[in-house]
Amino acid sequence: MPKRFYLNDCLPEQPEGGENVGALFKDMVMGYKELHKNELLDLAQHWVTRDYADNVTLCSVTLRDLLGQLKSNPTLFAYASKLVGSNVPLIYEAEQLLDDPEIGKECRWNGRDAHYLLIAQKLDMIAASLPVEEKVCCDILKLMLKDIETEEESSNEIPNWHTDNNQFITELLTPPLPPKSEPWDRLQDLLGRKGKVVISKEFKDDWCVLGTVLQQLVVQRFEDAINAGLLYPANNGNMDLVKSDQVDKTSSVHELRHKGSGIRVYFECDANAIYIALFGSKTIHHGKDQAADFRLAKAIVARLRRGIAS
Repeated sequence: MPKRFYLNDCLPEQPEGGENVGALFKDMVMGYKELHKNELLDLAQHWVTRDYADNVTLCSVTLRDLLGQLKSNPTLFAYASKLVGSNVPLIYEAEQLLDDPEIGKECRWNGRDAHYLLIAQKLDMIAASLPVEEKVCCDILKLMLKDIETEEESSNEIPNWHTDNNQFITELLTPPLPPKSEPWDRLQDLLGRKGKVVISKEFKDDWCVLGTVLQQLVVQRFEDAINAGLLYPANNGNMDLVKSDQVDKTSSVHELRHKGSGIRVYFECDANAIYIALFGSKTIHHGKDQAADFRLAKAIVARLRRGIAS
């Protein structure tokens, strides 16, 4: 079943930093549209709202008014209208939880009534929150429950998306890699979670003669680089793992490295795509030295970007 997002209206009356609520809502709609492009994530086409658009307010602005502010962009307005206007409001879904003993408890988040956030959590949803205050900009919202009769306290947690934590949501919802899949399939699946993957014929030819151990090591190093935040786009945050061209400062080519084995994978990576050009090592070069390998990789990436695969 596609994962559903509940539009969290458990918010302050005004943004903490004085931001424009309409602009934040627009960014949120655009952010979900972008998140939805990831084919590995099974996301619902619509957000769940507490009630219909006229009865839901985000920082004192009705959802209907926020939609109206998008009319200058007809395409985005149509997408947003469908996003929040084509689902059954949560007030009606709540009926299926009448037998849950926790639903009758007092539930608060950040001092506010969080009854509907609790219902969304019970229905296995993710909160979708406007980033209007520091406490809402977190990966998990902790809901505090209190039994009205016994005053016993407990807590529940609901995952929370606030547009700046796409990586957390992506990792949370991406299906795990098949444990026994071939290294090549694992490599493409791993990188494909982040965007487009384009691989040169040269790298494919090298890959075929590497052997399983080195192939698995390449996959592991790419996974390490992603987890370390060194890709999408590529950066020099840890040059023992990812290093840029130190000679040609105009080049965007980087190398994935492993000092122990000496392997090198030359690639270019922007926010939405990775272009893998060449495999090398400390002792094996495609040119006379590593600088020549970087130059060749730069030429191959330029070819790949023009749509020439071989």
